[in-house]
Amino acid sequence: MAVRKFFLTNTKRTVYIGKNIGTNIGNTIQPSEKRTRSALAWRPKEMIGVFKKTALKSSSNSGGGTRNSAKLINEIVEKIEIGILFGEYKPREHLVQDQLAVRYGAERNVVRAALKKLEERSVTEHFPNRGSAVKEMTAKNAKDLYHLRILLEGLATEKAATQMTPQNIRQLEFLSKEMEENLQKKELRGFALSHEKFHQLIFEMADNDFLCKIIKELISASSSIRYFSYSRYAIKETKKKLLEEHGKMIAFLKKRDISMAGKLARSHIKGGINHYLRSFFPKESLIE
Repeated sequence: MAVRKFFLTNTKRTVYIGKNIGTNIGNTIQPSEKRTRSALAWRPKEMIGVFKKTALKSSSNSGGGTRNSAKLINEIVEKIEIGILFGEYKPREHLVQDQLAVRYGAERNVVRAALKKLEERSVTEHFPNRGSAVKEMTAKNAKDLYHLRILLEGLATEKAATQMTPQNIRQLEFLSKEMEENLQKKELRGFALSHEKFHQLIFEMADNDFLCKIIKELISASSSIRYFSYSRYAIKETKKKLLEEHGKMIAFLKKRDISMAGKLARSHIKGGINHYLRSFFPKESLIE
């Protein structure tokens, strides 16, 4: 039997192959190519198709797993954000991967990916050899963040005012009533979740996916500030003012009063950040 000699450059090995072996065997494989490509090159031509089909089947089967992993990562991200929002995780608190994995019933690699996503959103920060911790805001960071929120959420509310339907108004009225009931029962968690839904519905009605995405990321980054801001609604005067503001917001949106809806939205956000600044940075100027 005739024998051919060739080299695989990524393995530095000389291989002797019989003449009946497929012609693809003699092709040079570059070191940068994947291992699966090298493995295929060692087999007869008629076998290569089999391996390719197997690889495609495997890839297809893993697709659902990838989607499920992405969904689980997002769920963990949301749970940690809610934990920060309600004070379960405080600024500078270390987030231990093993503990989070047990708490949320997830693999460590899923928790690790969730923490990475939170870091990208500036909700947490990573320290070498120490892991992740809830990010603590400086006065400058807080003001920079809220200047953007005031600008963009005001814009989103103005755009939403032109898009509101009677069904949207009914949804806002329902959420406003739900907030009032939760405040009366002193159920801060239920109130905060209804409050988040109220404003999220308005942002979605702006009908601008890019704007909504940016606002969502800014809101995520301000989780620890929002936790403290919500505490002010335990004060009777503040509680009354909040409910009045939501009632006015619904009225402005219903009349499609773009100017007043945007103005009220900006004022609403300023109230939260200025409460935070007065409490933690009393020497800092407030946002006007």
